[in-house]
Amino acid sequence: MKILVTGAAGFIGSNLVKSLSKEGHQLTAIDSYTNYYSIELKKLRTDEISNRLGIGVVNLELSDNLQVIELFNKENFDCVIHLAAQPGIRLPLRDHFKYIRDNLVGFSNLAIGSSLAGVKNFIYASSSSVYGNSSQDVLAENELNLQPISFYGATKLSNEKLAFALSKSSGTKFRGLRFFTVYGPGGRPDMAYFRLINSALNSTEFKLFGNGNKKRDFTYIDDVVLCIGKLMHELDARNPGYADVVNVGGGKPVSMNELINFVTKSCGTAPKVIEEENYFGDVASTNASVQYLKSLIQHEDFTDLESGVNKTVDWALKLDDRRSLTRWVRA
Repeated sequence: MKILVTGAAGFIGSNLVKSLSKEGHQLTAIDSYTNYYSIELKKLRTDEISNRLGIGVVNLELSDNLQVIELFNKENFDCVIHLAAQPGIRLPLRDHFKYIRDNLVGFSNLAIGSSLAGVKNFIYASSSSVYGNSSQDVLAENELNLQPISFYGATKLSNEKLAFALSKSSGTKFRGLRFFTVYGPGGRPDMAYFRLINSALNSTEFKLFGNGNKKRDFTYIDDVVLCIGKLMHELDARNPGYADVVNVGGGKPVSMNELINFVTKSCGTAPKVIEEENYFGDVASTNASVQYLKSLIQHEDFTDLESGVNKTVDWALKLDDRRSLTRWVRA
């Protein structure tokens, strides 16, 4: 299959490129290398892809529609896997235009371009943030009247609505993946697990928003990559014009306090936790319903958080200089 992967310098994207390459797919990888977090870390990922697989990651700005049109004029893709986005919920208000640029304009350019080019399958990153502070204990894809409480979550819900609308006016099939707190070795340094490990290993402060009782459905990177590949093949068998969204999470939420305990146990040292007030955009809990996911791909064995944290700490300890963690967190 000929596949375009966007956000290929990102955490999920770089791991997905390696997995799809092993399956023998023909890949085009792109990224715009935004500075939301450490470009050094992104370069390390793409250098590995280039050195191990011979796949270069092209610098391309999806909000520039002329670049997108030129890309589709050059290549005939069977599938687009769109992972590029402005992530996170804590951008200051003055930077909210980045959500618009990357998550709305960039998404629309690529989705419309795919439809015009006759791409059969379009898979894109959505987020558990679309659920907001739902009244439901378990978050299911068929929940109505979603009300995100973060601007980021609102843009991701907008992606889903745009995709459904486009599916009705083109032959392209669309599938949104609602990711639930993806973590693992080489992950995003803005996320809590990464910062906790850095705090424990390098004696830096970790800001905990709230009292640690917030729960997250942590999903290990290997499980996520495996699910994406299986969901891609499942979508390929669907009829033209199909659209859906799928939760990608294990359905086993764990509190921040439990995460801190796992990091302490694995590192042998406790992080230096500083409690701060709750952040408005943080939801109280995320807990994925996995019934639909299992009905599509029969994936059962998600990595438990303690094992995933141990693997991530092992990766951190094997770095040439563990102080790199601090540099990436502060970039």
